[in-house]
Amino acid sequence: MRMPDGEQKAKETKRMIDLIRNYAGYREYPKYGIISRYFVYKQALLKEANRLLQAGVIHPTEDIYYLTFEELRKAVRTPQLDYGIINQRKEEYKVYQNLIPNRAKAIP
Repeated sequence: MRMPDGEQKAKETKRMIDLIRNYAGYREYPKYGIISRYFVYKQALLKEANRLLQAGVIHPTEDIYYLTFEELRKAVRTPQLDYGIINQRKEEYKVYQNLIPNRAKAIP
């Protein structure tokens, strides 16, 4: 048994499926943009970290990852840094790494 307008509905469905297939990949573009720029941002941060290392403001360059952007900006402008902030965040990170998540329980 044929449905009324079945042929037209099938054509429209095929057209919509083709559209979805053609444009589904575009949803990945924002992620691609973020990831591709991430490397550039990281290189810029490490360049500033090397300058701070040469000035004796930080010890290993990786310590900048424990600073907010505002704290990093202040450290770059004034070669001073409260290292207590970095040490505190390192300790907090160690505690965080040792946390064990609770297992999810099935609800009966």
